[in-house]
Amino acid sequence: MLLLPAAVACGGGGSDDASTAGSSSSPACSDVWMVGKTLPKTYEGCVANGDEQAYMEYGDCTDGRKFIGYAPDGGQAYFAGLGGEIGKGSVDDAAWSAALAECTGESAN
Repeated sequence: MLLLPAAVACGGGGSDDASTAGSSSSPACSDVWMVGKTLPKTYEGCVANGDEQAYMEYGDCTDGRKFIGYAPDGGQAYFAGLGGEIGKGSVDDAAWSAALAECTGESAN
């Protein structure tokens, strides 16, 4: 089963096709999205170059967390379940598929 992303509007309530995350008090994206670091359970967005950034929601984890991704340059994305370890790659990578399967119980393919 292929899970397609849904754009997430953070701090507001609801989903939109193009959404932004966080608020002016949001942390810098470079401080949050680092491979091997733990994504905060309360993550609601980040700021890069003075702009609030959008992130994509890829599914619900079996324990109620969300599996999300953030692609700062439109290329490879950072990904993690809220409260989980951050990885980086494309949706076709084995690491992405393994992290998604661990979180949601479903394969990305």
